[in-house]
Amino acid sequence: MHLALKAGVASALAVVMCRVLGLDDSLSAGFVALACVSPSAYAGLRNGLLQLGGSVLGSVVAGAPLLVWPALHGSPWALIVSMTVAVLACLALGLSSAYFVSGFTVLYLHLLPYPSAVVSVSERLGAVLIGVVVATVVNTAISAIDGERIAARRVARVQREVGLVLTDCAEAIRGGSSSNGALFGRAFGAVAALRADLADAAHENLFPGATRARASASRGLRAADALEACAHLAKEMSLIAEEAKLDPALLERVASVVAVFGATLRGEAPRAASIPEDLADVLNSASEPVLGSAIRRLGRATEAAVAAAPSSFSAKE
Repeated sequence: MHLALKAGVASALAVVMCRVLGLDDSLSAGFVALACVSPSAYAGLRNGLLQLGGSVLGSVVAGAPLLVWPALHGSPWALIVSMTVAVLACLALGLSSAYFVSGFTVLYLHLLPYPSAVVSVSERLGAVLIGVVVATVVNTAISAIDGERIAARRVARVQREVGLVLTDCAEAIRGGSSSNGALFGRAFGAVAALRADLADAAHENLFPGATRARASASRGLRAADALEACAHLAKEMSLIAEEAKLDPALLERVASVVAVFGATLRGEAPRAASIPEDLADVLNSASEPVLGSAIRRLGRATEAAVAAAPSSFSAKE
């Protein structure tokens, strides 16, 4: 919701600013603002600087020859050379993430019918600068107002995703079958995306109160580590249970414990249930100490995930 609101506000403001300042390229301004919208102000500023760097590089590579020889405008051979040089320059300067922007700028200068290279470069760089500034302001404002709650809600959503994995794992263990691989894939992907966003939020420093946002992001990162451990352990347990061919009654007990852990992560249980003491003993006596170890570690990881969630976390949000 917050990301969609940022996208709408930033794009609209960029278009309006272009019109107010008399620039024709409101499309580029709105698109750049959209590209710079991010969950954190830090990530948005980093994306904006990449947009600016790539655009400046593309303008230099394509614009300089056009200033000297305007007849090159639209020439396929000049376009090939400019595009190749611009992309290679991005890679050589360590700006590999900006090669797309730089290449787009080359196309912009060669294909749009502006009266001169100076005008096209001015339009392009002016639109990019407006989009970056507007997006940075919007990202910073919303992060300052509601950044902690946004991070907490993201952690909550991923916790529920991993909780569903544990529930599916419990059913797989109960039936002695394989668990849903697609569900694991979604959970690992969600944890990876969460970790990337929180790693950016842990560097926030663009607004008052950024210290609290960094602390909240650091706690969220600990929660992400614990959630990833939960998903890995659940997958390990389902594979072990499938191959070990244990007694159905024992599998039922193991599945019940795993299901409680899943309910805890989904916010449907007050806390992770204690593992019955004799369950680990039975697993060990059944020559399955690996499964016993995994279920203990899963319990610890579940408790760690709940404990590390940001203070405003609520699984019911």
